[in-house]
Amino acid sequence: MTKDKILSAAESLFFGKRQADVKLSSVARELGIQTPSLYHWFADKRTLLEWVIEFSAKKFLVALNIILEKNEPRETILWYLTFPSESRNLFGIAFQKWFCEDRELRQQVSKYKNDVYNKLLSHFHVHVDNDTQGYLLITLLEKLAAENCIDGYCLPKAPEKIAGELENLFFIKKPE
Repeated sequence: MTKDKILSAAESLFFGKRQADVKLSSVARELGIQTPSLYHWFADKRTLLEWVIEFSAKKFLVALNIILEKNEPRETILWYLTFPSESRNLFGIAFQKWFCEDRELRQQVSKYKNDVYNKLLSHFHVHVDNDTQGYLLITLLEKLAAENCIDGYCLPKAPEKIAGELENLFFIKKPE
């Protein structure tokens, strides 16, 4: 049993649920192991969740870097709106919608959230007319993603159409 396999199973179970609703016994059952085996890796459920958030954030940032390398604003917008729900990425949900009562876990999510925003601002800076438009675009994306992130049906139109409208609205230009 590898740590990544445990973290992947736990991420799937924590996705879209409150921390209190996921038990270590559920993670163990998902993995086909006994609950005490998890204590070899993690002292308790909270420690497991810390590791899951980090594991998930790293996957999110790798995927974000891949989409940003394409340098296609519409694809970036569409990815941002759909990636967390399509990939069941806990970090994507945590920073878009998840309200955790644990202050330290919120701070952990916020640390990675700042990395995401800085990367997006840098990316969109090339495509919009000014920094204010970039900030407004990211703020609007955050709101739209929060509406769509878990159930995938909250957006009134298809995400593809929204990405096109945002591209038009913010006068995204091709890099020279």
